Amino acid sequence: RLRSAFSDFDHLICFSVKSNDHLTILKILSDAGSGFDIVSAGELFKVLKAGGDPKKTVFAGVGKREDEIRFALENKVFLFNVESFEEAELINKVAGEMGIVQEIAFRVNPAVDVETHKYDITGSEGTKFGIPEERAVEIFEKTRNLKNLIPSGLHFHIGSQILNVNPYISALKKAVNLCLELRKKNFEIKYL
Repeated sequence: RLRSAFSDFDHLICFSVKSNDHLTILKILSDAGSGFDIVSAGELFKVLKAGGDPKKTVFAGVGKREDEIRFALENKVFLFNVESFEEAELINKVAGEMGIVQEIAFRVNPAVDVETHKYDITGSEGTKFGIPEERAVEIFEKTRNLKNLIPSGLHFHIGSQILNVNPYISALKKAVNLCLELRKKNFEIKYL
C-alpha cells in the first residue's frame, strides 16, 4: 500500500528498527526491499546481520557518538538525519578523516501542535528536537564551510500516535516552503 501511495514519486520506505529489532522481522523486511531507519550503531549492526542494505539506511536519532558515525560511514549508509550544526561538524570531521563526502538531512522542528501524549510530541514549539524552523536557512548556510557534507535533505518528525492529519499537512506546507527557499539559495534539496 505504501509503495502504491508513493508510486508517482522517487521514494524510499524505511522501517524504524527501534520499533522492533528482531532479526527475523528485519530479514523479512530486507527481503521485501525495505530501507531502514536506525538510531544507533547497534541497530545498524542488526540491519547488516539481517541482510539489510546500508545504502537504504538512514541514521537518525540524537546523540550519535563518533565511533557510531565512523561505523555508519564505513558501511556507506545512505543519509544522516542531523539534529544540530554541532552534530554536522562532528560528522564532517569523521568523514574528512575517512576521505568521504556524505549526504545529510537536517531535522527541522516545524513548531506544529499535535494532540497526543505529552511524551510523544517532538515537533511542537519548545521541544528539544531538531533545529528551530526560523534558524534552518542560517544553519544550512553555515554548512557550506563543511566540505565533507552535502546538505541535501530536510527531516521533519512531529511526534507519534497522531490520529489527526492536520498537523502533518501543516508540517508539510512548512517543509515545502523551506525547501523552495533553500533551493533559491542554491541548495539542492533532494530528500524530504
